[in-house]
Amino acid sequence: MAETKSVFHWIRPYWWFPLPWILLQLVPSYASRGYKPFELPALNQYVITHPIKSEITNYLPFFQLVPLVLLVGLFVFNGKAVRLFTGYATIIYALAGVLQSVSISERWGLAICTGNLLTFSALAVLWLLETIRPQSGLIIRQKGFRHYWPLALAFFAFWGPVNPQTLLPDFNLKYLITSGTGLSFC
Repeated sequence: MAETKSVFHWIRPYWWFPLPWILLQLVPSYASRGYKPFELPALNQYVITHPIKSEITNYLPFFQLVPLVLLVGLFVFNGKAVRLFTGYATIIYALAGVLQSVSISERWGLAICTGNLLTFSALAVLWLLETIRPQSGLIIRQKGFRHYWPLALAFFAFWGPVNPQTLLPDFNLKYLITSGTGLSFC
């Protein structure tokens, strides 16, 4: 019971924390050619499935390799690589906000999932603040495999072993470099 009480006392002052994130999702999307309210789901679906991110596929290997190098750097250099990691997270959230939330089409013109863009931008600002004034204590401690097993699941998600043409599982190692998950947030 004491364990539950301590967790509750820790959470209680932060009850409001999810509210801004939920409210950001209620901001309507934008389309330069306009849309009717009932078209909003179709507009959002189009933007999410046809983002401008698809125009930069040549750069995807860079965004796949850098996080892997930074993760290794966190283990090897420990506290010395934290600012590089958080700085990269700042850049990635800002880029993903634009690249995944913006689309251009004949039907809607320039279309923006405004809620997503604002959410990613707010997260980028939070990462920037962490980069400027570190407070997370993100230091890798040598604790053994039982503490790091979730990294295997994260690695699998980062790998993204899905064939983009068939959307079926495909465990080809090339997707470690080409999957685009380094710029994706789902």
